Amino acid sequence: MVEGGWSSQSVPWSPRPSSHQQQIEFFRRYEQMLDGVRAEAWVMLTFTDLDVNALGLPPDQAEGLANFAYMGIMDVNLKRKPAYAEWQRIHARPRAR
Repeated sequence: MVEGGWSSQSVPWSPRPSSHQQQIEFFRRYEQMLDGVRAEAWVMLTFTDLDVNALGLPPDQAEGLANFAYMGIMDVNLKRKPAYAEWQRIHARPRAR
């Protein structure tokens, strides 16, 4: 499984408000689903949040990118978000051989 994520904050495309707890629940659910299919790898490309303002994009492009800006488990200053601990727990599990 590659990519995917859950925003820790509400964004323009969110059908409902999002939160740090929902991001944690996302990781727990993915863990269950990937265990269910005996997945061999889970690669997370959105390790840190995106600093959309630093990119200097036109407003329409920045707004679209903002939907993915808070999917990281660390913020733009590399401060761990609440979901980081859940990611660590999952990552520390023994690998099946």
